[in-house]
Amino acid sequence: MKLDNQPKNIKVILFKETKVAVLEHHGNPNLIGDSIRKFIEWRKQNDLPPQISNTFNILYATLRTVL
Repeated sequence: MKLDNQPKNIKVILFKETKVAVLEHHGNPNLIGDSIRKFIEWRKQNDLPPQISNTFNILYATLRTVL
């Protein structure tokens, strides 16, 4: 997956407490597509399509570090 180095618009929103499942990607950023495919397969196995189950991306570093 190709990442660009363009600034991103980040929007912070507040909402009620929400249960979440977590799948973390560790390693080469170019292989994040593999982690995404694993997550999509997990959602299918658990009957959690995007239409009824939100997806959130959480970055643990500054955006500049991640890109």
